[in-house]
Amino acid sequence: MSNNMWRFPGNGFAADAGLDTADMETFKKDAISSLARELCQNSIDARMANSDKSVKIEFHSFSIPQNEIPGREYVEDEIGRCIDTWTQNAKISKQLQEMKRMIQKEEIDCLRISDFNTTGLLGVTGGDNTPWHYLVHGSGLSDKSETSGGSKGIGKFATFVTSNFNTVFYSTKTTDGETGYEGICKLCSARKDGTNQKTQGIGYFGSSDENEPVPGELRLDPNFMRMDDQYGSDIFVVGFKKPEGWKRDIISKTLDSFMAAVVYGALEVVVDDITIKCENLWLFINTCG
Repeated sequence: MSNNMWRFPGNGFAADAGLDTADMETFKKDAISSLARELCQNSIDARMANSDKSVKIEFHSFSIPQNEIPGREYVEDEIGRCIDTWTQNAKISKQLQEMKRMIQKEEIDCLRISDFNTTGLLGVTGGDNTPWHYLVHGSGLSDKSETSGGSKGIGKFATFVTSNFNTVFYSTKTTDGETGYEGICKLCSARKDGTNQKTQGIGYFGSSDENEPVPGELRLDPNFMRMDDQYGSDIFVVGFKKPEGWKRDIISKTLDSFMAAVVYGALEVVVDDITIKCENLWLFINTCG
């Protein structure tokens, strides 16, 4: 029997977590632009040393049947437990009811953000002081210098606010030969069945009670698979909100924040069928003009 499943750890009768935490609120005002800025910066920071290739980042939207989301039923059940726990709180209940409605849709919209010519998220197979651990299991942790973008480690929350039910999967293939994937769902504290204890409000889709990653790569996008030498990471926003103009916002933020990287051939960004790179940058400048 597979141990790959969602786990929502108990909070040990400590503080309850709500939906509107500070780390999430930081990115809600301009979610898509924040997503583009944070993830492009993270990928640039992970560029392979001594490589003459540009970092390439793809933002690709797609839809899949609900039963192809790993453990979707358990997330729906957990949302139900959250609703039962906070039924007297009108604000939280309204948000949770909308999450439940969205996760029950037959087709689930998703967004895949993939980078190439990077090291991937090193440290998948173990260790506390690794990029994988900082991203998936860290809070306020980072090994970046103070001058690096996203050095406080909170940029990852930009992905959760673009999901209709705050659920994201991370998958990576590293230059060290590691592969692995793990899911994170950020809800609110809910009473655990059969106890008086509540959860921490965050769940992990992993391979063990220690929330270890699942070996291998997550192939959620049916039209995408990495080749043997394509190192990098994939982030899957499950239940992508897909707001109007989201492609325009990603392109605008890329040009606003990373124009120099594009001009000097250090960065290439693909948004569905639109490619931004040094060779065709004039097209976007003329359009803006």
